Amino acid sequence: ARDFVHQNRPCVITGAMDDWPAMSKWSDDYLLEKLAGIEVSINVTPNGRGDAVARELVGEQEAKTEQGKGAASGAGREVFVMPEERTMPFHEFLSNLKRSREEGGDVFYLSHQNDNLREQLKGTLLGDVPPSVVVADEALGHGP
Repeated sequence: ARDFVHQNRPCVITGAMDDWPAMSKWSDDYLLEKLAGIEVSINVTPNGRGDAVARELVGEQEAKTEQGKGAASGAGREVFVMPEERTMPFHEFLSNLKRSREEGGDVFYLSHQNDNLREQLKGTLLGDVPPSVVVADEALGHGP
């Protein structure tokens, strides 16, 4: 893993979480029970691409993200877009996430970075995951 990280090369790691209790425990009902009353920081975007380059809206045209997929000719200039940030109870986030998957529309995702399980989720789910991920520790040269 370290050979990939230091060279900024993508890789796919399989099976690393198969034995984690979270893999069998984390259902919607379980998470709703464990995270009842916890406020989460989320991001909302119209297409799931926040912190990305997009084309400005021009008239009726849709903004197209800069990923080589059909940026309309004559579209507006490229701009860096950031997601809308919101705070809401976990149950509201999960409801919005389900609705957006079923009906389309805005994309909701948890956005808090750097130790989300301990800080934002208040350690509630720590018993469901190992204290450290060996492949990440090796790649980064240290544990959490």
